[in-house]
Amino acid sequence: MIQKDDKILITGATGFIGSYIARYFYSRGFTNIHAIKRSTSSVEMLGADVDKISWIEADILDVTTLSNACEGAQLVIHAAAMVSFHPQDKAAMYRVNVEGTSNVVNACIEHHVPTLLYLSSISAVGKPSNIDLSIDESTEWEANEYTSDYSKSKYLAELEVWRGKEEGLQVSILNPGVVLGAGRWADTSLKIIQTIDNGVPFYPLGSNAFVDVRDVAKMAYMMIDQGLYGERILAISESVKIKSLLDNIAEKIGVKAPHTALRPWMFPFASRIAKIVAFFTRQPPFITRATIMSTCEDWRYDTSKSKSLLGIKYISMKKTIEDMCNAYVESKKQIKPMALLDFES
Repeated sequence: MIQKDDKILITGATGFIGSYIARYFYSRGFTNIHAIKRSTSSVEMLGADVDKISWIEADILDVTTLSNACEGAQLVIHAAAMVSFHPQDKAAMYRVNVEGTSNVVNACIEHHVPTLLYLSSISAVGKPSNIDLSIDESTEWEANEYTSDYSKSKYLAELEVWRGKEEGLQVSILNPGVVLGAGRWADTSLKIIQTIDNGVPFYPLGSNAFVDVRDVAKMAYMMIDQGLYGERILAISESVKIKSLLDNIAEKIGVKAPHTALRPWMFPFASRIAKIVAFFTRQPPFITRATIMSTCEDWRYDTSKSKSLLGIKYISMKKTIEDMCNAYVESKKQIKPMALLDFES
């Protein structure tokens, strides 16, 4: 059982999900939270709690600094990851997600850290070739046309975590869906709101699984608090039609919603348009083959395990979108590139 004054080490605490986890653990009375960061990393995502964290300059790809950071920890929460669907990022993403996770596991074993909680993704569960099948924690991994390099990297990272279990670690894995909330609007899944605000004509026909970042942080805490070791749990509030999600965001922030369905015969043209835009904006193309493939079908997920084991009552997507859009509109008024959501009591 983790005590409130035990050393907890968090990787990825300067990022979207990791920062909410750090803030939530502190709100629950944990007083000895350590987090690693690179010298160039911003800690603004911790908000007013930034000084409550003991910061250590380290990198999950630097075995020595990572090992030193893990010394004395009773719990390591590994939330650091690289999310990309662009071919040019493939090698770097595998290094961060697979090699980095292997390094974390090895450091925990070296320093006899009892417990490791890994923040994975529903991408690591994979998507079956038979789209009529419901996906849950026991769905067998298969590589197919729906499998992105990001998905492969998270799957391989999970194998490293399970290796740690075989070598004596108590491990838990949490697999969030697409995580929404408030943070740096130009980062990760939050880019969606800026994309809608800037105007985008196309919408995918499929659906995806979404979850509030506050629920992810809460579930991470609950898995440790309840001692759910050796478990893998999906974190999904709702599966939502992407068109409906985009329409709701557009309405809340007062802009025109996407109006043209992205149909299969249009995919090559949409990709070319995105690449032209990327050339002039010097930003990676928003539409890639991987992003298209991941949003063209209606995937069904079974979240009964999270509800039965954790007793989680998810924040509705309606509430998440409302809170996210309100925070975005307010940050635009104040010309701020980010915002944070408070946890509900």
